[in-house]
Amino acid sequence: MPKVITTATCTAKVAKQTKVYDSKCSGFYVSISPRGTAAFSFKYWHAAENRQASVPIGNYDPATMTVDKARGEAFALKAKVARGEDIGAVAKAAKTAAGVTVGQLIDEYVEYIKTPVRKHGVMLPRVESWKERARLLNSNVRPAIGSRVVADVTKDEIARIQIKIAARSTATARLTRSCMNQIFKFAAEAGRSYITASPCVYLPKLDAETAKQRVLSPEEIRTLWWGLDDPNLPACRSIALALKFMLVTMLRSKEVRAAFRSNLIEFPNEPVLRIDWMHVKKRREILQPLNSLAVEIVREAMRLNDHDVLFYSPRQQGGMLARSALNQSLRNNAGEGYVGILKYLGLKHFTPHDLRRTAATLAGDEEFSDADIARCLDHQKAGGEGAVAPSVTGRVYVRSKRIEEKRKVLNGLDAALRRIIGKRPVSVRNLRLVA
Repeated sequence: MPKVITTATCTAKVAKQTKVYDSKCSGFYVSISPRGTAAFSFKYWHAAENRQASVPIGNYDPATMTVDKARGEAFALKAKVARGEDIGAVAKAAKTAAGVTVGQLIDEYVEYIKTPVRKHGVMLPRVESWKERARLLNSNVRPAIGSRVVADVTKDEIARIQIKIAARSTATARLTRSCMNQIFKFAAEAGRSYITASPCVYLPKLDAETAKQRVLSPEEIRTLWWGLDDPNLPACRSIALALKFMLVTMLRSKEVRAAFRSNLIEFPNEPVLRIDWMHVKKRREILQPLNSLAVEIVREAMRLNDHDVLFYSPRQQGGMLARSALNQSLRNNAGEGYVGILKYLGLKHFTPHDLRRTAATLAGDEEFSDADIARCLDHQKAGGEGAVAPSVTGRVYVRSKRIEEKRKVLNGLDAALRRIIGKRPVSVRNLRLVA
């Protein structure tokens, strides 16, 4: 809701990036960051390109750029648009002549990658992981060289950023380096040409990352399985069932969270769960056969609630568990005094993804082929068995050879897990693994 932008608006403390639109001048807004900066801009309709566009006006400064001055410039820009002038081209030329800073480049790049474009028949962000890229750039790059002119940045400065981050995390350093490479390529593109060559060259090699190899032992699997049934478990029942479901299906956490009652095919006779492409890492539909343990979990989830989302969360809009819900439920990071599932059950650290690795290892021990296990993990090449299959054709795909191969693996996993977990203990309370 637009309101009158004032000095107090620009100096207000915010927890996250906040935009406030002005009620006096439509299109005029200020973007306030948690770091205390307030940037004025003017949003307008770019008739030639048939899209909305923004032109930066400047950062709030009580001496040189007051609210009234910024609003006056916004009114002037509005008049130019009404006369048919291309204020975007003028602003871009002025920026190039003055020298675009890395901070401005980051803002322009993030705006570009988060812009919705048509994919698979629907509008999605140009880069769907744009929030993660923006986070890495704003936390690791902007503080270091945000005020530097893009054309003046050297490879030594990029190397120093990389080295500093690598001291904390090689994985984060690798991701940040990739983001820096992307923004400087973006800066060099025709029509922008802020630089002629990227400084992200001849950078020091990063150390190899240690491969993740965490696999739960049979004792840990049994403790986890029955411990998740403990009524005093520090997690809701939907989370407990979702963790079990990951282990018995080999699905990713995102795919488990997107399990819908309406996507169950031939349940419970020859049950298959369809995961819509929009919830799959490779953007292709998955048809995953359900073994007997998975069927038991689904039946309990359906008894718990009558919502379409199987592992329903009343806290989230739409009912799907939050992206970090499974991981946070395991760890002790949900606030002071909170005890996560791992500590409660006396288990060593593992992540939800390690349940997939554990399931795949058990299937390998049952002597199933790597190729068939890879199909269950959705590691096959693009264009899998359900890549373009609508739900109405589910019966045909359920009987495909590939589905039956997956069913054999998952049924073998079912048998292996049942041998490990054994019969239900008399009591599942305080079923803690003692080293």
